[in-house]
Amino acid sequence: LVGDRSYSSEVEFKRHFRDHGLMLCSNKVSLQHPYYNSAVGRKEWDALDEKDPRKYADGMIRLSEDKSKVLVHAEIDLPEKFQELLDEAPTLKLAEE
Repeated sequence: LVGDRSYSSEVEFKRHFRDHGLMLCSNKVSLQHPYYNSAVGRKEWDALDEKDPRKYADGMIRLSEDKSKVLVHAEIDLPEKFQELLDEAPTLKLAEE
């Protein structure tokens, strides 16, 4: 959350974004695959050849770290307005949480 007084602990960072209001942007998401996590779908997934393009869909489909779930990953670039606002403050650092 950019501009939120509760989640941004850096005073300088808060001050920079205060006038722009609260901004929320999610540009990555990871969800459980609805079909490949069903009993029938998981059997189909496991049977797919590792070279079959459907298996990993160019990195958009992956196994969870413990290999128990098939996950769908999607990512987009930050919206231009959001990225511009972040770029205006290149010397500010976000607090690591």
